[in-house]
Amino acid sequence: MRDTIIIRERFPSREDAVEARQKLEYAGFVHNSINLMRVGDQYELAIHTRPENRDRVQECLSGSDFMFEARRYGRELSEHAPSPGQIALLFGVVAGIGAGVYYAYTRQRDLYAATYPSGEREAVRRLYQAHHEEHERGTDTRTFPAGQRFQEHSPGLTSNAAGRA
Repeated sequence: MRDTIIIRERFPSREDAVEARQKLEYAGFVHNSINLMRVGDQYELAIHTRPENRDRVQECLSGSDFMFEARRYGRELSEHAPSPGQIALLFGVVAGIGAGVYYAYTRQRDLYAATYPSGEREAVRRLYQAHHEEHERGTDTRTFPAGQRFQEHSPGLTSNAAGRA
């Protein structure tokens, strides 16, 4: 290669040399331009690059491991983060579920309002509360004989509502 220099750096273990190689690759140096060789008990990294990149190589090799690990962790995290399309889909699904719950709630309220006119709602609420209390106490054993009017057992209910029950 023309106008290239070889920068050599020795490391005491293969793990250190591989980590330095990864630092250089993350910094933008091509994998093929970095050679890893064993020299006796040590490992040598030979980097083929242009002379103007000498400072960058030295910076990568002598840079803080903390910053390298932070950058690598950030990249790994971004690889697993959802894409913008997936985020939009998630918001759409949440909005759809919220709209469905809101519709069901207002529909139930509208049905309740249509079923019981405003004058009779309080009587229906009292009946429901009385039934609920009896059920909680376990004394809900009353039975109504056939033909007996509902109004006789519910004093707050008007005759108009009794005819519907």
